[in-house]
Order: sequence, then structure tokens, then C-alpha cells
Amino acid sequence: MQAMDVFVFPSIFEGLAVALIEAQASGLLVFASDKAMPTTAKMSEDFEFISLGKDAEEWAKIIINNLEEANERENRRNNIRKMGFDIKLEAKKLEENLRGL
Repeated sequence: MQAMDVFVFPSIFEGLAVALIEAQASGLLVFASDKAMPTTAKMSEDFEFISLGKDAEEWAKIIINNLEEANERENRRNNIRKMGFDIKLEAKKLEENLRGL
């Protein structure tokens, strides 16, 4: 993902897509369909929901406009970890809970 400029996810149906979390942690601008994604998937300001009712040209215009306004890419890994998306930390918590049984 470090080689990408944006992450576009025009899905029709998803649960919590881990790829969206990874893209945000990498500092990518993320564009996802508005009805298919839970609002909890948005963890950074560089995330925009777009309607699937818009055609490909409209999606492209929104993406290009956001690229022109984008700030320098930032690694948000620590922010994502604080929100509970760190496999090592969560595995350790699970292990500790299982010891208590």
C-alpha cells in the first residue's frame, strides 16, 4: 500500500473491511461506497464516503479534487492501534483473559 496514492473501495456489501483499516493506517486517502461500509470504518479525516449512485466519472472527479487538496501523507499506525486494531495487543489481551478461566 505504500506505493499507492489512494485506496478506492466501491463495494456493494461489506462488513468491516480490514483493507480499509490497513489503508488508513498507511496514510492513504480512502474512498469507499457510502451504503456498503459501516461508519465505524472511518478512522481518519482522509476518508470519504461516495454514493454508488454516482457514476465512474463523478467518483474520479471527487478523488482527483481530494488529491489536489491532500496534505503530506502521514503514517497513522499508532492512531489505529489506539482504536483497538492491533493484532499483537489484542492477542495478548485474549491470552490474559483465557488464563483467568
